[in-house]
Amino acid sequence: MISRKVHIIGQGLAGTVLALQLLERGVEVYIKDKGLQFGSSALAAGLWNPVGYKNLHSIWNAHALLAEMQRFYLRAESILQSNFFHPKYLLRIFPDTLSVNEWDERSVRDDLRDLIESNQRFGKLSEVHNPHGYGVVSSAGWLDVGRFLQASRAYFLANGLLEESNAADFPADQTTVWCTGVASLNHPLWKHSKLIPNKGELLTLQMNLQGPDVIYSFGRFLFRRTDGLWKYGASYSHLDSVAAPTAQMRSELVQDLRDFTTCEFEVADHQFGFRPTTPDRRPLIGVHPEYPSNMLFNGLGSRGVMLAPWCAAQIVSYLLDNKPIQRELDWTRFRRNESNSRAAD
Repeated sequence: MISRKVHIIGQGLAGTVLALQLLERGVEVYIKDKGLQFGSSALAAGLWNPVGYKNLHSIWNAHALLAEMQRFYLRAESILQSNFFHPKYLLRIFPDTLSVNEWDERSVRDDLRDLIESNQRFGKLSEVHNPHGYGVVSSAGWLDVGRFLQASRAYFLANGLLEESNAADFPADQTTVWCTGVASLNHPLWKHSKLIPNKGELLTLQMNLQGPDVIYSFGRFLFRRTDGLWKYGASYSHLDSVAAPTAQMRSELVQDLRDFTTCEFEVADHQFGFRPTTPDRRPLIGVHPEYPSNMLFNGLGSRGVMLAPWCAAQIVSYLLDNKPIQRELDWTRFRRNESNSRAAD
């Protein structure tokens, strides 16, 4: 099933997490990556939140994702001697009374009761607009993705595991896992993967908002980083393909923040990136049907921090323990669905 070395193309979030998990199992890895400054993972806000607000629910596989995420990142902090994993309460600012009632009613459900709280544990919030109050997500937080990737890169380089170069094909008999985000759409092996580039723009702010050290969620997110700056965003667009931050989105973000808080702020930076998303919001994992030594690990989207450790563990189990990839994650599932639709016609 596996050669004695696994080659990984791309050292974004997916590739980094996979490499560390393989090393944890004693597998030799070799990584090729062209540089963090070109990768969208390095620009990610790094939030995790196991709760979906539309028809209030826990997200797919939430409890398993949370358990593996915590195990992995805490272990990675120990190995890399760096601090990048930050559990935080998230305050869901209610937009209306219907949201308040829904939160109260569903907070006792089995899938939600250990994830959310209906009490307003932080009392009144004085500098933010919240006429309907807020609910608390107790299992949220943020990963300093840039610090995690930089610490990992230094570790890989120090141990001779990474080559800073453009990705190239490895010999056909070598196990290779492609973790290249939206760039996979330009590679002949993966051009039919059904990835959808989803552009996001976010701002780094200087501000002096008083109150609890939490993540605010109000249609946008806002939280204070460990360096004292604030991260704010983000936009979502699968229609905007411009590879640059836009003045229009900056204006929209700034206006939304002014509507949310009375606190003054200054924009210190404006960034963008393209998330690799999928039609069903599930990752893309699996083996190429014609070139079985090649695997895909992609499609983590906006929940990459939560998804990456659990999904990487599935790949490791496939490679080392002969456990199958779940069909709902198999990257060929959309091709199967298309074939079934044609057969039905």
